[in-house]
Amino acid sequence: MNLGGGLTGMSGAGKTTAGRILANIRGARFVDTDDIIQNQSGSKLNELVLKDERAFLKTEEKILLSVDLSDNPVVATGGSAIYSPRAMKYFRDSAHVIFLDVPLPILVKRVRPDGRGIVGLGRKTYAELAKERRILYELFSDFTLRIEKDTPEETAKAIADILGTLK
Repeated sequence: MNLGGGLTGMSGAGKTTAGRILANIRGARFVDTDDIIQNQSGSKLNELVLKDERAFLKTEEKILLSVDLSDNPVVATGGSAIYSPRAMKYFRDSAHVIFLDVPLPILVKRVRPDGRGIVGLGRKTYAELAKERRILYELFSDFTLRIEKDTPEETAKAIADILGTLK
């Protein structure tokens, strides 16, 4: 297993923001799978999710499985990445996966769920999705980092410390 880090968690958990800082701390490449999906499709995530959730999840899985992990990058996965056991197994087998666990009230303050393109939001509330996904995030993660009042810099430093202890 390499020493790269895969960051997972709900939309608004800080995966991209802390991930960029973490990559800088570690001198590593940063990969945001949501950015790759948007760049390749030419569409915003919310447009893709609203158009066809199943197609979006297939695209997300394809992108996740195509990420080169050989140079130990820091990877911010989309919040729905955990719906692909195949992709999450790929990450678990090749890198350390860290669940950024942010309390629901903080997530709700950070994110306008109706404008974010969140898989499953049409069928469930944001709180229901967070509860459902939490089980999967914990299942597919090597470590859970609880984030409450931490700044992105503090979060990135905590992740760097965790990655330094995992082998």
